[in-house]
Amino acid sequence: MRKFILFGIFFCLFVSQTFAVNYALSFDGYDDFVEILNNNNSLSLTAMTVEAWVKASPGGSVGRVVYKNAARTGNSDNYTLNVGNNSAPYFHIEEAVGDRDYSVTSTVSATSTQWMHIAGVYDGNQMRIYINGMLDNTITIGSQALYQGAENLFLGTDRFSNHGGYPVGQIPRNSYSGLIDEVRIWNIARTDQQIAENYNKTISGTTTGLVGYWNFDEALDSQTVLDLSGNNNHGVLGLSTLSAADDPARVLSDITIVPEASTWVFLLFGLYAFMMQKRYKNHKF
Repeated sequence: MRKFILFGIFFCLFVSQTFAVNYALSFDGYDDFVEILNNNNSLSLTAMTVEAWVKASPGGSVGRVVYKNAARTGNSDNYTLNVGNNSAPYFHIEEAVGDRDYSVTSTVSATSTQWMHIAGVYDGNQMRIYINGMLDNTITIGSQALYQGAENLFLGTDRFSNHGGYPVGQIPRNSYSGLIDEVRIWNIARTDQQIAENYNKTISGTTTGLVGYWNFDEALDSQTVLDLSGNNNHGVLGLSTLSAADDPARVLSDITIVPEASTWVFLLFGLYAFMMQKRYKNHKF
């Protein structure tokens, strides 16, 4: 009986890793957004890596994929990950002393027909942008004192800032149109190798430097997005926990995300141990 229980456990783990239902969030480009708690100020960063998968709809304005402001109603961006008005992704930070903006822009464009992984990195000297795990563009800006503050993180909008002099709360304003999935934020500058090896893999929530991780795989009718990093930076669709027009919709995601190597090692080791136990039990001396 025990061998069947062991086999059942490993079979269920394999199925859960291989055939899990994956969701993405669909933003309408008008008023859809997600607000994510900046718990213990863990999302206010100096060095950083900001990642997301996007499938962007064509449009004529900037779309905020990830937006972190220092203070609500302010124009004090800590960092932003965006799809530009020419559909080119770009990563942006803002220096606090002189109120200077710095951006590094991709040489390729996002499309509505194909998923693209974008990662923006600032290491205290260089800004880098990666597309599908590969370094695409770099600029050197030196050490900058970035805006810091306790404001929450937003996906899909910057409507609660006064960015660009627009009235706070005005919509649509830099609203993202398209799909977003697998958003990850780190308080370290990830290396070329780390990004290339992990951009299309699931990761452990305890990975060093990970301060926020949202895969949007909650129940289809859930109003919340859960932070898988363990930092309790959980989020809400739209203005409240009640279903409303400003909620992005959960839709099936067809991104190919594979389990990290350690998961497969665990599964294979368990299967090997099970087979060896069965072999030696049946062996006659």
